[in-house]
Amino acid sequence: MRCVRITPMTNIGLDAGTEDRKNSRLPKTIIEKSTPIHNLEHYTGADLILLEEDILSDSIDDSPLQQARLRKMTRNGILVQRKTERDVCNSIPVLKEHLSKMQKWCSFCWLAVEGHVTRTPDGKTMVLKREKHYGSGKVFVMYENTGWDYNAYLAAILKWQLRGGYFLPVPNSDAWEPALVTLSQVVCHLREEPEKTIIGREKVQNLVLGDRQLDTVASLPGLGGKRAPEVWNQYKNLAQLLVGVCDPYRHIAGIGDRGRFNIRNYMGLTQSQKLALVDVDEVKGEKKGLGDEPNF
Repeated sequence: MRCVRITPMTNIGLDAGTEDRKNSRLPKTIIEKSTPIHNLEHYTGADLILLEEDILSDSIDDSPLQQARLRKMTRNGILVQRKTERDVCNSIPVLKEHLSKMQKWCSFCWLAVEGHVTRTPDGKTMVLKREKHYGSGKVFVMYENTGWDYNAYLAAILKWQLRGGYFLPVPNSDAWEPALVTLSQVVCHLREEPEKTIIGREKVQNLVLGDRQLDTVASLPGLGGKRAPEVWNQYKNLAQLLVGVCDPYRHIAGIGDRGRFNIRNYMGLTQSQKLALVDVDEVKGEKKGLGDEPNF
């Protein structure tokens, strides 16, 4: 596995799907000195990870081994969600989802935005579209209206920080390497100071990553996000919950007869069918017993 240090103390891993590609806005110097990690953003919400230790894996999946490796890498690492000025405006509705994923793994969650965002007289955000360098040496800068209110952009950046994240402005693509190097050096330096301990700031608002099992319960007919927690709290086990809500003779707070009927139809159960939990080992034993020779 390729693993190149950009400073004496830091390695960079980048998401293989979004950053390790030809049209990436990251400069070549960063890409060439980084290790592509498949599914990094899927699991952590980050495009980049800065590490003092070696990168332990180039592909993350659901296996316990890979999850343990990811936990070890992120424990003392720095996660970075990288955005261009246009990207960050288009991502305003989902920034909190990125941050909640990142905070599951790491306390140092950075939003790094490249480029320049300004405000129009009517309150919209304008972003740098491109620069044209002519033989005269003049630089022509073109701005583009994103359609987003500037206040919405500013509120998104402030909420990211008030929820415990950190913000890193990067003026242009040439500044990425010095920005990441300086960031890693500052954090490492503060960690090494014996009289001080660098910790995450107190958050004004905590983000809670959605529970996949609770999301499944909420997807059942008639429940949704409001009623699902009431039903979930009666079981705390998805398999037992599904058996219970599909039992036509069991009363469950929050689900009436009509709701139970709709859920059973949704699960594809006929009137005479119901769900049941079965111990696989017991079933295997019964099948084995059926095949035994009779004992005379």
